[in-house]
Amino acid sequence: MSLNKLIHYLLIILFLIILYLIIGSIIPCFFTKEVSEENKEIFSKTKFTNSEVGPDRATIIETPTDALNIRMEMVRNAKETLYITTYKIKDSLSTRAFLDEIMQAANRGVNVKILLDGKSYFYGVNAKNFLNVLNNHTNIECRVYNPVNPLTPWNLQLLLHDKIIIADNEFLLLGGRNIDERHFAPKEFEGPITHDREIFVWNYNKDITEEETAVKQVNNYFYSLWNFEHTSKIKDRGKDKHLSLLENSFETFKKSNSKFFEKTLDDFLNRTVETNKITLIYNPIDVAKKEPHVAYQLRELALRAKKSVVLQTPYATGNKNLLSTMKEVSSNVPLIMQTNSPASTPNLAAFSNYYGHRKKFIETGASIYEYQSKDSIHGKSIVIDDNLAIVGSYNMDDRSFYLDTETMLVVDSKELAHELTDHINNLKNNSLKLNSNNEYEISNTVDLEEAPKYKKVLIWTVFIIMRPFQFLI
Repeated sequence: MSLNKLIHYLLIILFLIILYLIIGSIIPCFFTKEVSEENKEIFSKTKFTNSEVGPDRATIIETPTDALNIRMEMVRNAKETLYITTYKIKDSLSTRAFLDEIMQAANRGVNVKILLDGKSYFYGVNAKNFLNVLNNHTNIECRVYNPVNPLTPWNLQLLLHDKIIIADNEFLLLGGRNIDERHFAPKEFEGPITHDREIFVWNYNKDITEEETAVKQVNNYFYSLWNFEHTSKIKDRGKDKHLSLLENSFETFKKSNSKFFEKTLDDFLNRTVETNKITLIYNPIDVAKKEPHVAYQLRELALRAKKSVVLQTPYATGNKNLLSTMKEVSSNVPLIMQTNSPASTPNLAAFSNYYGHRKKFIETGASIYEYQSKDSIHGKSIVIDDNLAIVGSYNMDDRSFYLDTETMLVVDSKELAHELTDHINNLKNNSLKLNSNNEYEISNTVDLEEAPKYKKVLIWTVFIIMRPFQFLI
């Protein structure tokens, strides 16, 4: 066989392999699933409110500085266990300092478990190296959810999207931040900041045993992921050169970033407020297109609203179920939606579908505000009436509806709902409202942050190309 023929056949084989991977990863995600009648019956019995004060206190973690500060404090104060779940770990000085602090906790005898998304582990070279180093410690075990396997491309689109830290079965941090410096804005970071949000929960009254605490609920969810049949142990061991990158990185980082160490754990605990009840809602964890459990329960809660619904999401897709729900909610109570603008969004693919369908969102009757900044918003939150504060990892897009693992905490607390409303209003105060003509209303206090022309062209181009594949966004 000639060399040309051999190359020809190899190219055909390569093309068929790529076609197999593309088709195999897309087709299984096309068909929509609905919530079964059995699960609807189960959800109808879920109680989200309580007349008595519960065992948990909570506060919102809003600023980038507080976000890294509370992480460091949770790890530094851990005595027995530390469980961490995240979609992504991106290498940076702040990331290395955080991982070094985890290593020090393990050196003290703390049992550490870290769970990362399989695709993030596969593609993130530095993240993989650092996790392998940590995994070599006797008190640390690292696993990956749905590891990449080219022989099963139908699993490739299913991601672990939860961001959770649990310390000593007493403290919980849950929200939208990955381990990535753009969420923390350390001194060395020069790019646009990603403003995100989490809820910090303290199980302060262990004498109350009538109901499961938020920490226990999330702990049970973590173990369901940890022991899932499609979660695998990391077998690789880290090399000494990667270990040396972590050693002393905490002290080095602290010298130039003292602002992240000004608050103690007690400072955050003193900020917490009483809650009547905290309920975890989450998607199925199976690696297949999912029943939209979180979407269904959020819809039911929003439709029960008596006064108002305030929604913040960085991304949204023109999902028929989402649009019809927004229209139905808007017909009952005022609905406010806070999201990114073309100028602020860093994720063109995720933003493009909302932008292309923006007129449809306006027609639902919702009041829509777009953030005017070179920075972006990434928090996912809902406030219903004056008592339910909902925070987590869930975006209003098809991925969060049907493909990814997602978690949200529904908190019955007037004080926390007020706190969350204030944070969303702070972003709204730097946003412009869209009118019925799909144009910004004139504001005397907020200037339009104009997106570069090339960015708008890219957003429209991505929308047109990805429109048939909206179910993957």
